[in-house]
Amino acid sequence: MEVRELDFNDFLEGKALSRREVQEAKERFGDAVGRAISHLRQAKGIHDRLESYYTPAMDFKAVEAKKEEIRARIQNCI
Repeated sequence: MEVRELDFNDFLEGKALSRREVQEAKERFGDAVGRAISHLRQAKGIHDRLESYYTPAMDFKAVEAKKEEIRARIQNCI
């Protein structure tokens, strides 16, 4: 996973902000990131729960066999 760092000062277009505005923006940003992380955790929990329902019913050997069958059919056409 690539990590990219952003300098938000690049987006200010030369406008000077007061210390209060900067502090409020930092707080809003921190709150937004916190909410995003919370939503991602919730989504992960839901995903894991759904996965627990269908994973036991998956037949990985049958999928692999079908893959090999299709590969052989393709190779026979070439």
